[in-house]
Amino acid sequence: MSSIAIDHQLARMAAGRLDMLADDLEGGLLQRSDALRPVPAAADPVSRHTAQVLRQVSASFEQSCLGGRRRTAQDRREPAFPRRPRRGFR
Repeated sequence: MSSIAIDHQLARMAAGRLDMLADDLEGGLLQRSDALRPVPAAADPVSRHTAQVLRQVSASFEQSCLGGRRRTAQDRREPAFPRRPRRGFR
């Protein structure tokens, strides 16, 4: 096999769907970020510590998912390769 043919129309559609999915995920995370910051269920030390640990985990989750606006822009550029017209791989 000397080359692989790509359906450019299908690749563009897939890239567009991935962009929409990224928008939905980012929007949902931003909209529901309050759910990732629980308050202690009670005033006891265990409840306070549990809430603190969950907030730390959620902060790490948000950082890795969003990583600021720079990460989202970077992620959008990386899957853009199928959008460029190509004849095949060699």
